[in-house]
Amino acid sequence: QTMPDDNLFAAATAGELNTPEALESQARRMLASPRARPALLSFFNQWLRIDGVGELRMDEMVFPAWDERLSALWAEESRRFLEHVIFTDEADFGDLFTADYSFVEERLASLYGLEGVSGEAFVKVPLDPSQRSGILTHGSLLAMSSKPNETSPISRGILVLEQLFCANLPKPPDGVPVEAPDPDPTLATRDRLAAHSENPACMTCHRLIDPLGMGFEHYDALGRWRTRVGDHPVDAVGAIIEAGDANGPFEGAVEMGARLARSEYVSHCVAQQFFRYAMGRGD
Repeated sequence: QTMPDDNLFAAATAGELNTPEALESQARRMLASPRARPALLSFFNQWLRIDGVGELRMDEMVFPAWDERLSALWAEESRRFLEHVIFTDEADFGDLFTADYSFVEERLASLYGLEGVSGEAFVKVPLDPSQRSGILTHGSLLAMSSKPNETSPISRGILVLEQLFCANLPKPPDGVPVEAPDPDPTLATRDRLAAHSENPACMTCHRLIDPLGMGFEHYDALGRWRTRVGDHPVDAVGAIIEAGDANGPFEGAVEMGARLARSEYVSHCVAQQFFRYAMGRGD
């Protein structure tokens, strides 16, 4: 995010940037600089659409457990987690989605149902692997992909589809109402999504979006684990479709994250996303 330093200018002048090995050497040198941290974190925050979580506002009437301090705590948890995954030798790309740990203080630990954490200091803690793993189960991502007063499986599905699979969703066809019908709020989530997608033109996209969004159903808009949604037990069975080697069924965000972590299709998309960020243009 600034001009090349003397070392890089000298290497360019001497024609020493013409091989992959030389480029990698310079890149690793620059990554070792403290200035690399805010630059890289900016990419991850924008890519995962969590860059505004510190200013997020939720409906306090619906979620009395929320206040502005909680939004700041979500932001700090994700910052510490991303720094650890990006800059420590013990982590790799897959840990972004499968890490069995996070960084929390007392209030976030209570929100996530984690025991043994007290005080305001953030500490690295193990997660319940049946409930949480990696960034997909962070309160920051779950809240940012929700509405102020309820969760949004569609927004969560779109996040995965566009940011992790690099899919380009088309605009609705001419003549298709942009406003979705308002389904019966007493229906189970899956039935409510089906009501949104009864129009065949809508199903073109929703057949990809909805099975992804269902995988997040165990988390409310604050990222709390839940086993029921209203009067219905949680149904978090989903599927990845048209995403190469990531394709297949899963149940819950933990299983989905495991598929993402080992997928070349996903890692290729992340490289594309970083190219777009670094170059400031489309590929």
